[in-house]
Amino acid sequence: MINISIKQALTGWFLLLLTLSSMLLWYSTRLQLQSLFIEKSGETLAFETSRAVNLLRRQIEEPLPYLNIIRNNWSVEQFVQLNSPNSDQELHHSIQQTVTQLFQDYVRHIETITQVRLLGVENQTDLISVAREGENIYLYPTDSRIDHTPTETSDFQTVLALFEQQQADCGCSTIHTLSVVSDDNSAGTNLVQQLMVPVYDKQQLVAIVVAQHNLGAALEQLADTLPWPEASITLFREGGETIFHVGQEPTLPLAQTLAREGQPQQQIVLHDDSIGALHHFSIGPSHSGHPMSLYIEVGHRQLFPAQYNDKLRYATGISLLVFIGGIVLALIAATTLCHPIQLLKRTMSHYNNESFDERALEKPFFIKEIELLRAAFLQLHRKIKQEFTQRTTLEKRLQQQVAERTSALEQRHTELLQEIEKHHQTQNQLQLVREVMQNSRQAVVITDKENTIIEVNQAYITLTGFSREQVIGAKPSIGKSEQQSDEFYQQMWQQLNRDNHWEGEIWDRRANGEIYPKYLYIDRLLNQEGEVVNYVAMFEDLTHQKSTERELEYLTHYDQLTGLTNRTLFRHRLEHEFEVSRRHNCSTALVLVNLDRFRQVNENFGYLIGDKVLKSVAKQLEQIVRKTDLIARDNNAKGRKADTVARFSGDEFSIILSELKQPENAAIVARRMVASITKPMEIDGFSLHLSASLGIATYPDNATTHAGLLLCAEQAMGRAKAEGGNTIQFYSEAMNINSSRRFFLETALHQAIEKREFVLYYQPKVDLISLRIIGMEALIRWQKEDGSIVSPQEFIPLAEESGLILPIGEWVLQQACEDAYQLAKQFDYPFGMAVNLSPRQFRDADILALVERALQQSDLPAERLELEITETAIMSDTNYTITMMQQLVERGISLSIDDFGTGYSSLAYLKKFPVNTLKIDRTFVADLEQNNNDAAIVSAICSMAHQLDLKLVAEGIETPAQRDFLRQSQCHYGQGYLFSRPLPLASLQKRLNETDSAAAFR
Repeated sequence: MINISIKQALTGWFLLLLTLSSMLLWYSTRLQLQSLFIEKSGETLAFETSRAVNLLRRQIEEPLPYLNIIRNNWSVEQFVQLNSPNSDQELHHSIQQTVTQLFQDYVRHIETITQVRLLGVENQTDLISVAREGENIYLYPTDSRIDHTPTETSDFQTVLALFEQQQADCGCSTIHTLSVVSDDNSAGTNLVQQLMVPVYDKQQLVAIVVAQHNLGAALEQLADTLPWPEASITLFREGGETIFHVGQEPTLPLAQTLAREGQPQQQIVLHDDSIGALHHFSIGPSHSGHPMSLYIEVGHRQLFPAQYNDKLRYATGISLLVFIGGIVLALIAATTLCHPIQLLKRTMSHYNNESFDERALEKPFFIKEIELLRAAFLQLHRKIKQEFTQRTTLEKRLQQQVAERTSALEQRHTELLQEIEKHHQTQNQLQLVREVMQNSRQAVVITDKENTIIEVNQAYITLTGFSREQVIGAKPSIGKSEQQSDEFYQQMWQQLNRDNHWEGEIWDRRANGEIYPKYLYIDRLLNQEGEVVNYVAMFEDLTHQKSTERELEYLTHYDQLTGLTNRTLFRHRLEHEFEVSRRHNCSTALVLVNLDRFRQVNENFGYLIGDKVLKSVAKQLEQIVRKTDLIARDNNAKGRKADTVARFSGDEFSIILSELKQPENAAIVARRMVASITKPMEIDGFSLHLSASLGIATYPDNATTHAGLLLCAEQAMGRAKAEGGNTIQFYSEAMNINSSRRFFLETALHQAIEKREFVLYYQPKVDLISLRIIGMEALIRWQKEDGSIVSPQEFIPLAEESGLILPIGEWVLQQACEDAYQLAKQFDYPFGMAVNLSPRQFRDADILALVERALQQSDLPAERLELEITETAIMSDTNYTITMMQQLVERGISLSIDDFGTGYSSLAYLKKFPVNTLKIDRTFVADLEQNNNDAAIVSAICSMAHQLDLKLVAEGIETPAQRDFLRQSQCHYGQGYLFSRPLPLASLQKRLNETDSAAAFR
């Protein structure tokens, strides 16, 4: 048995199939080429056949027009008429020559015409006969009989019968006949067409013109025009009868059958070695013509050119190449087809070894059967692998379960030990809880779900006075005090059932019947099913706490020294009185009492005496105010204190006077207060005399709020203090307006400092003897953004009180020094600059540094700067004044006392002050002419200044008389409108430029 591999078997089968395929390819290609060329050749042959038919029809029909011309020629008709013995022979002969020449020209013109005859009907003879023999044309004797003519229709009667039948059928005047006759020249047959046309004389047939047309020669000429030299041409008569053919013998049976059928007009006839084209047509008139078929047949060798052989050889070469390529592809295909099998075989051979790799078979095979085998093998392998994996997994799971079970048992053992330990801990904790509960300072009560007491601690027994035996098995209501309503307990239980917790303050009863407050906590304990298990209540006694709260309330709302209400409680009572006044349509007055100079009492007699004075005043005020109904101080108070007296601060008291029918009635009580306070007071052996300032404001006339009414009363009290004390002042709207203006003015003053809205005006200081300007005084002006001017008398006191005078004064000093330096430099004169220092500025610790800094930054010499200080500022602390003045003088600065004579100046101190100048106040200068006292004061001041070697400056000089009086009193310098109003720097510079300063004010 021969063993071959699958690769060899596949290769052999592939080669066999390839050989058969190549042969079939070559043969089918040959047939396709042949069919293609036959189709194209058939189209060409059909075209040539159609063209040959057209040429043949044209050759057949070409003689007819000329033949009709001959017939219609006058000479033919006249020649027939003269053909008689009695006719003019000479004329007859002449016309005969004409007709003969006409026939000869016709034969010469148409080469295929072999004979033309003129037959007379009457004598049935050839009148004229012209024939062609080769290249020669002969004239036959005219007396020859028609019977002797070599034509198939030589019988004149037959010709005449055909002619008459044709005329009867279609009215045609031409007869066509085809005959196959013997050809004497070629010893063969020839195809002759005989044409006959009648000649009429007065609508009577007198002669017939007969022409013989050699169609055989025409067909031979037609064969020469075809592109195939060996082609055969066959002419069939109707019915498939062969008339004539040219060339090689054709294959006739199929052609004759098709010619017999006559449809369609043109057909292609295929033979084994040749192709024929059959075309049907007719000769002559459409109704009497002769149906015929022209058949042209050409052999394949003539039809298929050399291109056909080239393509056949090309197809043969392609087939060989395909065969060779197929061999290569067969080898490749066999190798490719065998590769999966060999791979599968090789892989399966290692299946039981460790070298088996499943990945080698991951890619699918393109051969379905091998792919199925691969898939089946892989499926089997994976199933085995899966079962093996499952088995391995099962073993691991079993091992894991065994391990888990062992671990669970060990864990359970550990948990049991832990539970035992927890149980011991719980017992200890329960014991601890019991001990904590028993030792807790809060009372603890535990009941069951039916709210029956099952446990209490020692604190409960101590706080309530009930014994353990009395409460165990009882309800918690055993200590109910009946202080709370049933509705209270219903709400408590609703909240407890909803939130499982309630807490709040409640009144209860001890075993001895005493009612006491306690703060109670109740918790409802549930099990896992949500069912009530126990109630736990804890409470603490609030008796001590309540007492403490009352003490705190007293401390919060009452003054400890006097026992009067304090500011907090006073505010609540005042707001309550507002409600009373609205309901009763009456007024409420607020009186503020401030003891005058009470500070001196503390300083001179000590704080103990001061406290006793305050207590005494408090009692006096309480005794003076009348009693009415007012709000109780706590929930237990049954009565209400009406007119309330309160202590606000150290020496300030406030009184509410309620239900006043008229606001002025408050003055009655106020006068009683003043009279009582001013009486001598005996305290520890000291007789004290006091006074008080009272401010009164009423609701709703002055204010409708607590804060507003208090503010009004404070403003009224401030006005009373400002008037010297020991007086009563009612609040007025003017006070409020002035206070509001001062507040807004202070706010604007802050902004003015930031925006630099201040400007300096300068009032010249004039020598009263020479009237020269020797200096000027710097005066500040506040010019707002809208252009309005704020008076210095309005904002300077406010700036002094608020402390803003310090930054303002610093700017004034710095700017005045810089302007003085510029004026001296511009006019080359050492002008002096006077700058006012306010009391607060003068007492400021940085005043020396401020002055030095201003001089240093402006480069102004110190001797040109004069600081003006008021009498009030220098007399407040004489020691400080003397020290500060000496330090300023040591730095070369001049000092002046401003507004001299208006304050509390002392001549004893005046001689100690290192001042250089005294300024006479304008109030003394203004009335010099009318008031002798003012004149005497001015004279005394001038005299005193000269004695103390001090310079004098008079302010407010407005008339020449005032100037002259001061000059006579030896006053050195003067200022006032007589000389110049205060001017800004630019205007002052302009004034100094325009006038001579020495004579400017004469």
